[in-house]
Amino acid sequence: MRKKTDLTGKKYGKLTILKEGVNPVGSQKRFLQCVCDCGNIANVQMSHLTTGHTKSCGKCPLNSYYDRDGYMVGVTTKGEEFFFDKEDLYIVRKYNWFINDKGYPSTKVGYKHLVLHRLLLGKLDRKHIDHANLVKSDNRRKNLRFCEPIQNCMNRPKRKNASSIYKGVHWDKYLGKWRARITYKQSTIGLGSYALEEEAALAYNKAASFYFEEFANLNVIESKPLNLDYQHKLKVVSLV
Repeated sequence: MRKKTDLTGKKYGKLTILKEGVNPVGSQKRFLQCVCDCGNIANVQMSHLTTGHTKSCGKCPLNSYYDRDGYMVGVTTKGEEFFFDKEDLYIVRKYNWFINDKGYPSTKVGYKHLVLHRLLLGKLDRKHIDHANLVKSDNRRKNLRFCEPIQNCMNRPKRKNASSIYKGVHWDKYLGKWRARITYKQSTIGLGSYALEEEAALAYNKAASFYFEEFANLNVIESKPLNLDYQHKLKVVSLV
């Protein structure tokens, strides 16, 4: 009998040969045990590998994954990316993911939709889950935190149709100045009027840090010489 060629380690399509496989009952063909790029193990007829007939396990998830600087990137069939920790790959790869109309990675379990951040953190009473950096596709655990609904609102981004590029700032055409304000516990607090848009943004940042603490979504302000008495402004908006 001719000695079998050792094909261990060879790759055909998405399949890498691990060892000799198990022949189905009655078959005289040679089978090989392979691991697919998706992680599934498959018992494949050798001739199907070498001829290109079989290129994968046939049960691959629709998503692909790769490592980027220590965390995982998932890619949907539309090419959209989402992010999570390497330690969560074992659970994430069990589902097929897409980006829903709200921007969250989502999958279907039976007749229900499940978003990735809920899969990872679970459901705790009526708690919301906040994405600290506001990137809904970033589901690394350091970016996810349980919060109250009011805290989730604190971390909202700037309105798209606002007159200013900064959150909490708008142009007052009657005064001809930039005005800053903040909403806290359903009350709107005025933070003053400013000639420079950046000064109004800085006033909002100071108030947001005071009221919202770690949930404050602060403006990133271009470096310009500003003249603003932060302590005085803080006293103006302090709670009674």
